Amino acid sequence: MSEIKEIEIGDMAFFVDGGAPVGAIRKISNGSVSIYVENAGEFYIPNSSIGSVHSHKVILNHEMMTEQFLAATRHAHEGEHDAE
Repeated sequence: MSEIKEIEIGDMAFFVDGGAPVGAIRKISNGSVSIYVENAGEFYIPNSSIGSVHSHKVILNHEMMTEQFLAATRHAHEGEHDAE
């Protein structure tokens, strides 16, 4: 796991480097980070679920996420293309 101290508020969270972002870091605490997922709200993710951190990207370990978080991320970008 990368150093949590590298994470900054506003960094984007991803499941895969180069993939679509699933949320943004809102809060950082000693044992977890808060990730805001569009259309779903805020989720607290334990630091142990973070695979790596670099270039303002927080790469999450998909296998360690709760089903509730995974379901929220599947709907994170709904409505973005409706206005086109």
